[in-house]
Amino acid sequence: RLDTETAREIMASQWIGAAWVASERLGAALGLDGGGVDALASVLALHPAFPPGFGTAVSVDAGAHRVTLELNPLADRLLDPSNPGWLGLLARGERGGIEAMAQAVDRQARVDGVSVGEDRVFIEVVVDEAAPPAAEPPEVELVRLSGAVSWVFDATAGTTSVALGRKPGG
Repeated sequence: RLDTETAREIMASQWIGAAWVASERLGAALGLDGGGVDALASVLALHPAFPPGFGTAVSVDAGAHRVTLELNPLADRLLDPSNPGWLGLLARGERGGIEAMAQAVDRQARVDGVSVGEDRVFIEVVVDEAAPPAAEPPEVELVRLSGAVSWVFDATAGTTSVALGRKPGG
């Protein structure tokens, strides 16, 4: 019902909001507090907002405050820029979702480069200690309106179940 450009803009906004919230939740689940390159590398290595079907390699250069992420497609045509959704955004080198993933972990993180080839995506993120902290993007508030972001696992009953509702302090 929409033209291609409008649909891509909506997908990009969706990716930003969902990626930010997923980073916050993943960081909390991993017990990562305070940001930094090690926390950033841990979250990016496991982030569910990267499309499936990629091998992932993450490296940290702590001295340069830099995290490098390499995504290698496990099937042909995954990096075709005409692919729909988040996969197409990644294949076209869109940075918004990636930057949201990083800045939710460390507000001073900045995407320094995204390089997309036929056989890989190469992402560099730097934690710039001189940069002002990034503001939470407006797309995040829209995602927070969904009840899906408030679910928590409740393992206190001896079995794993899903408890819907606000998480403590949220």
